[in-house]
Amino acid sequence: MLRLLECDESYLLGRDNRLPTRCHNAMLHAGAVETGIPGIILLSGSKATAESLGVVGHLMMNCQTLLNAGQQIARFASVLSETGKWSVCASKNRYEICYTRINKTKFHPEIEEASLSSCIGVLRDLSRAAITPLEVRFTHPDPGYAEIYENVFGIPVQFEQAECLLSISEDDGHRAIPSHQSYTLGLLESHAEALLQKLGDVDSVVSRASQLVANHLAEGRVDVEWISRQMHMSRWTLTRRLKQEGLTFNDLIRDIRSKLAQSYLHDKKMSITEIGFLLGYSEPSAFQRAFRGWYQCTPSEYRTRH
Repeated sequence: MLRLLECDESYLLGRDNRLPTRCHNAMLHAGAVETGIPGIILLSGSKATAESLGVVGHLMMNCQTLLNAGQQIARFASVLSETGKWSVCASKNRYEICYTRINKTKFHPEIEEASLSSCIGVLRDLSRAAITPLEVRFTHPDPGYAEIYENVFGIPVQFEQAECLLSISEDDGHRAIPSHQSYTLGLLESHAEALLQKLGDVDSVVSRASQLVANHLAEGRVDVEWISRQMHMSRWTLTRRLKQEGLTFNDLIRDIRSKLAQSYLHDKKMSITEIGFLLGYSEPSAFQRAFRGWYQCTPSEYRTRH
């Protein structure tokens, strides 16, 4: 599993460390594929407890109502994971809890399955009640085991919708959380705020490094030494910040090149050779080999299909 996640064991044991997006998604997809059990992610997600969510889960456990707990997960979602954002809003005597995936990696239905099933699991755990949502929507098509979705949520769900969400009644939203402690809530909020600020700093470093790489690929000078100098930090500091997100500098280069290659290939005015040079490859053959590794086809084949 460590090989699959490409994470150091010591990082995973860190109490407040966040699992990087690609590691999180790889784990979910592998769980679904390797076990071969339909709906395994749904079933395991529905068993989630607030305590399993670390500091954010304990924060929710000390909220006064389920609505308050939902508002906290929306506020501190990035402390848990960078895979998506949560929001809670009132609508027609109900509360809608929406999940929006952050588009950094290839979409797999397991991402939404894990998100909404763990959401209902945690709501039931917090309230110690058998809560049944009023409505559940997913953006992906019916995977062929809709009955498992119905068993998990207690109602038929909707597929191929514009939003991924579940809604609960107003009464359920105001349901009290038995473990509520206002003093503990304040302490945990302060800790979560500090983590949020720290993670924001990491995210800004990744974003700045990515922008510099994208802007200067064609110049052929985007090695880690040059990028770290432009960011006014040491090579060691940049490498450490990237590692906090499960990335190496080579990962960063590869991800940016692969995404830019896709974008450039949609512009038919640009030749394959020109695209290769723009991505920093000195030889067209090197670009061809790299592209085949990313998408299992040549740039020309990709352009024809899309």
